[in-house]
Amino acid sequence: MTIDSGSSVSCIGPSVWSQIGKPALTPICRLKGNSNNVIKTLGSSSIWVRMNSGQFNLTVIVTTVEDQPILGLNWFEALGISICVKCLDRLNGEPKTHSELLSTFPEVF
Repeated sequence: MTIDSGSSVSCIGPSVWSQIGKPALTPICRLKGNSNNVIKTLGSSSIWVRMNSGQFNLTVIVTTVEDQPILGLNWFEALGISICVKCLDRLNGEPKTHSELLSTFPEVF
């Protein structure tokens, strides 16, 4: 699976769904991709996922199209995946306003 922090859900295609035994599916609402395109789905299912020494019951969306399986944000916490984001909101211990940051770092904005 490809880890995708921009995806709110984890997705697999029909062949992976078949490989894991075609667990029962529940219909879901519309799913949209990062470019706002509609992604057709067969439904969602709760599946058992093993990682390292842990086993987790997690929800996965089954799409109608074969594509790279996606590990989305909905699995991150259970699997112990975190994202470290460094934000610039203080310089020398002083909070900076939005306008101060814009003028100080114009190349970033």
